[in-house]
Amino acid sequence: MKRLIFCLMIIYPTFVISQTLFKDKKVNTKPLSKEYLLSRKVSYGKFTSDEYLIIKKELEKELNIKIQEGKSIFINYQQSAANCSLLKDKNLETYYYNMIKISNDISKKNNALDFFIYKKDLFPNLKIYVEKNKIFIQDSGFFSENIFKDQENCDAFFILKPNGKFILNYGTDSYHNASDFFENK
Repeated sequence: MKRLIFCLMIIYPTFVISQTLFKDKKVNTKPLSKEYLLSRKVSYGKFTSDEYLIIKKELEKELNIKIQEGKSIFINYQQSAANCSLLKDKNLETYYYNMIKISNDISKKNNALDFFIYKKDLFPNLKIYVEKNKIFIQDSGFFSENIFKDQENCDAFFILKPNGKFILNYGTDSYHNASDFFENK
């Protein structure tokens, strides 16, 4: 387990960890505000083959699935955060439908398994939509503690390729980063 924590900490070298849950903080719901734009972050890296196997094993355990050799892993993550432009969106159902469709399309095209995880503290109006859709899995704490540590943005994703390369992305509508990452073998 100590090796896993060490491996996963490599993912997060450039981000400032914020442990605030934003329950009594003002939430920025403006998608193009300075605060929101600054909350968007992307990090790239590569694990050694040993680190990759450790992380893959932990993901299999957490997701209760066997990940076939050669498959990439695409994890979409939802959480409450200070910058959450979807809070006032009247079309949340459409947003989540599109998010799932885009992720599924990217995954199918790139031999990846995609997963949709949400943090327990998700804002109530967002939680309604993710709980309605049975493909979302509530985070046991594993993902928030080991991968998605930044709590500035509501949307994030993590992709891990079989060669150990990864991307960690925070921000709404950032699927172009996922497509670009897959295209750059």
